[in-house]
Amino acid sequence: QQIDTYYEKTYKDGDKCLIYVTTNAMADTVYNYVVQTYPKRSVSTYVRNDPYDNVIKPDIRISSPIKCKSAIDIPQLTTIIMTCNIKSDKSNIQMLGRGRVIADRDVYFVYLACTDIKKHMNYHTEKTKLLKYLVKKQKTEYFPYRLGDWYKTSKGRTLI
Repeated sequence: QQIDTYYEKTYKDGDKCLIYVTTNAMADTVYNYVVQTYPKRSVSTYVRNDPYDNVIKPDIRISSPIKCKSAIDIPQLTTIIMTCNIKSDKSNIQMLGRGRVIADRDVYFVYLACTDIKKHMNYHTEKTKLLKYLVKKQKTEYFPYRLGDWYKTSKGRTLI
């Protein structure tokens, strides 16, 4: 849903999307989902020993905050989706900062938090305060599924 809303609907030729995940296994799961759901987009992972081109060249790349850290500049990165919850101000700012100003374009930093997990909501509250002065606009959206519903399928595909 986040890819559709913040990447696909505003897509212009050359736009890039970065999806942060926590584990290599999650990177593989998200990769498989994205490849099936967006067959017109080039997709790669940048985890384990994946080559550097995997983080630079594709339309959509899946990586971890550790692997895709500082000193990586992804040209025309318009959408950053953070699926992992991180408390560290430094790490959150670094992930937000991966997106650069692009003339006449909105750049989106989207993070997910589960309302059923108290720590997620604590991190969300802190992140909202942290980002208040670093972004143009903030808004909270609620995805219509509860924890545990993620395994249900829609049209034969697992919802993530």
